[in-house]
Amino acid sequence: MAPPFFMAIKSWLRQTNESAKAYEAAKCYFEMGAKRTLEAVSQKLGKSKTICDRWSRTFDWVNRAQAYDDHQNELQEKAREKAAQVEAEKWAKRREELRNEEWKLAERIHSKLAQMLEFPVYQVEHTNEHGQQMTIKPLNWSVRDVTRMAETVAKLYRTSAGMPVETTRQEITGADGGAIEITNAASDFDSRMAALATRITAQPVSSEPDDSGQSEA
Repeated sequence: MAPPFFMAIKSWLRQTNESAKAYEAAKCYFEMGAKRTLEAVSQKLGKSKTICDRWSRTFDWVNRAQAYDDHQNELQEKAREKAAQVEAEKWAKRREELRNEEWKLAERIHSKLAQMLEFPVYQVEHTNEHGQQMTIKPLNWSVRDVTRMAETVAKLYRTSAGMPVETTRQEITGADGGAIEITNAASDFDSRMAALATRITAQPVSSEPDDSGQSEA
């Protein structure tokens, strides 16, 4: 008797003319994995080894078991890929949320820095339009404070915008053999920081800073 024709796709499923008991034994054999043997199936199901051997040859257990293993490996790989994708999407969302929070924080510090620059770093005395002598005393911050805040703002803006935080320098050889310098950085921020430093140092100095933090006429 010629062996029955087995489906090339999903051959681990129940086959034509395969009885329920024969398929139960086959399924038991498939699910044992690398430790599968006819003797193990016989002991687990309480069937004679002779019957198991006949079912195995008639319904091609060995090749079907290989197809079953391949199918299980494929399912596991898909599950791993899906889990990895879910994890990647979760962290991508978290990174985006963090970038938005960093940008908002940079804007808040930037606004505070602009307010600080409206006041002189040192005590300033001048005469108003009514001929009154005015003394404007500085708030309790220094040039170093402004510089640090400016650097913090710049780094937050660059980080949240996906821009390089530090300036990188690269040299290549030009046509005449000389070095050509290429600067790769957020130069707009560097220009702003230089302008801020110029603005601060350009303010007049008339006396030592006062820690009172108040203005008086």
